[in-house]
Amino acid sequence: MVLHVIVFEYLTAHSVYEIDLIFAVGQQENSLEAMRVYPNPTSGTIYIMGAQNTRVSLYSPSGTLVKSVEIFNAPSFNIPDVSNGVYMLRVERTNGTVIQKKIVVVK
Repeated sequence: MVLHVIVFEYLTAHSVYEIDLIFAVGQQENSLEAMRVYPNPTSGTIYIMGAQNTRVSLYSPSGTLVKSVEIFNAPSFNIPDVSNGVYMLRVERTNGTVIQKKIVVVK
């Protein structure tokens, strides 16, 4: 699938830019959707469905590792000591697939 984006810039001269974005569509997309993360925003416990036997990590906005579980088999990922903010949840499957989701913490 190709998505065309046209950007107009209104300065002293009119310029038109065209950007072609290519998205892969296929079976791999369905397997990525099998994982479910909720609630978001969270107050300290994240439930992750479809992430058995994966590595789960939480990163701060600056990229610092906040918490990590090497072999995740529990239904929930507890982050009680994390302050309010937006974090990146990274799930690494054994087949090499990496799924990242933004997590908002509000206490």
